[in-house]
Amino acid sequence: MAKLVLFAAFIASGVNALTLEKPMQKMPKDLIKKEMVLPLLDISPAQDNKAVVQILRSDEGMAYYGSMWVGGQEQIAIYDTGSFDVVIESKCTHLDLKNKKSFVNVRTSSDVNSTGSRMEVPHCCNQEKCPNAKYSSKLSGKNYVEDFAIFNPYEQITYGSGPVVVKSGTDHVSVRDQTLGKTKGNIIAQAKVPIKIIVDHEVDLFKETEMTAIVGMGPGKFEERQKRLVNHLGVKRFMVCFQENQKANGFWTWHDRDRSGDQAWMAVPVPGKQFWAVPTSDFKISNTQVGCQPSCGGIIDTGTSLITPPKAVVDAITAQIESGSIEDCSDLTKFPAFEFKLGDHQLSLPPSSYIADAGAQNIEVFHQQLAFAPLPMNKRDLAMVTAAKEAGQAAPAVHSCVLLLSPGDESEQTQFGPMVIFGMSLFRKYAVQFDLAGDMEGTSDSRVMRFAEAAHDCSGPVRGGEFRRTTTLQKVNLDKLRVSPLQQRVASEQRNGKMGIKMRRKSVLRI
Repeated sequence: MAKLVLFAAFIASGVNALTLEKPMQKMPKDLIKKEMVLPLLDISPAQDNKAVVQILRSDEGMAYYGSMWVGGQEQIAIYDTGSFDVVIESKCTHLDLKNKKSFVNVRTSSDVNSTGSRMEVPHCCNQEKCPNAKYSSKLSGKNYVEDFAIFNPYEQITYGSGPVVVKSGTDHVSVRDQTLGKTKGNIIAQAKVPIKIIVDHEVDLFKETEMTAIVGMGPGKFEERQKRLVNHLGVKRFMVCFQENQKANGFWTWHDRDRSGDQAWMAVPVPGKQFWAVPTSDFKISNTQVGCQPSCGGIIDTGTSLITPPKAVVDAITAQIESGSIEDCSDLTKFPAFEFKLGDHQLSLPPSSYIADAGAQNIEVFHQQLAFAPLPMNKRDLAMVTAAKEAGQAAPAVHSCVLLLSPGDESEQTQFGPMVIFGMSLFRKYAVQFDLAGDMEGTSDSRVMRFAEAAHDCSGPVRGGEFRRTTTLQKVNLDKLRVSPLQQRVASEQRNGKMGIKMRRKSVLRI
């Protein structure tokens, strides 16, 4: 409890208690249980000095879930700065025509007037594919409005984890404070927020985790800013911090205060036109320059478990493994720390930020999203593998570690250079504020990110002393890896058991 109070002071100093002229209606749980239609819900736009702080539940450090209410129905959401839409699973109720399908045109581009391909899709997502779904547009009643403004409301969106088929509409959306600090009781709510409802998908994570929604927090094109969730809610800034302990909860602050005058925060202008993308330069490992000269295109992504470093980093670590300099994870000092610049500011990540305990694994088998096969955890595990090979036997599954690095590729060019993606581990060292105040005011080219090295429990900026380099590795479930669509584009392929990356050449990706 003390940590929550400290964090609230860190993220919301100067925040006052919320007083609404018209109080928000409470969720009528009894109506939901009986599958009855909800009444029209009240709105409460974002107000300065009235931030909403949410606790993000950690799923083994592979994902962080927050609560968002859509049409008065709670959703378990991943807030994803690498995507753009509010996408939620639909639930079939007795109000739906169960198991009925229709042939409709499903587009795969952002052109809302395109015809698309003709597919047979259901009206809602069935229990088998969406076992944890919590949302029904039927239950939202008049809060939900089907999007008749576009020619074709059905669309296929492809995430790193797979494709989803969605139908467009609008609904009431709200976020509510969940801490014990000065922001307790604050609410931001708005009607007619664009949403996309999943009616079919091929994403295993929707079946295997509690996630029911992916909430895109990417800025998108300036001229399309009015389509974004933050614009509808009136949120000028939001801030993210994950605790160093991967099992501990993270924190998300909606409508965070302006930190432009705070010396503890490093301001980095965002020249990216669609993503939270900035020029990244001077990438170093072990004080040796290895990439991003003159620059790379760095994307800051809360929705991925991995880091995509420059290809030269993958090559350098590969050389150390093949030479025998790195054989296992018993000594983390053998692994390089990452140093890099975002804009004009120097940042760094220790080896523990990208090395994880994967439990029992076959070290000769690559995970399709990772640049390296697992390594033995210690000398004993290494000896077991070595003995099996010397005896001409297949290597047994042993206690292993993995490098949470997806492959880099020089041919994946952005307007700033090769693409580099910084995922969840960045937010375990740095609190990051995403500032869209200029978008709200109609000022283009004014987006900013701010970074502050945070205490290990997110209780505030580090004051004196470096970030604590933990020696305890994160335990991971590789089946729960969250991968961005951009990482999917450069996914590694099996090369008959050999280290290396095979990529197809692509044109410049505008980020």
